[in-house]
Amino acid sequence: MRVLQLRHELGKSQEDFAEMIGMSVDFLSLIERGRNSPSFEKLESMAKGLEVPVAFLFTFDSKSSSLLQRGATRRRRRPRRV
Repeated sequence: MRVLQLRHELGKSQEDFAEMIGMSVDFLSLIERGRNSPSFEKLESMAKGLEVPVAFLFTFDSKSSSLLQRGATRRRRRPRRV
């Protein structure tokens, strides 16, 4: 999710953003680091606070997505021969 990137673009601190959306700083930190998943209600709150649609939280560009970069460098397994 790109919450951290979007929050930085808005110039919000983690503390200010967490307070604005009614979430603890610790939980927001876990979400931003990909260690926890928010409920849909929290996703809606984050999207509203970031001024984007919920779906936009899950879009990535090739420069900022470590998931895309890791996937591109991963070797494919060869099929087993029977």
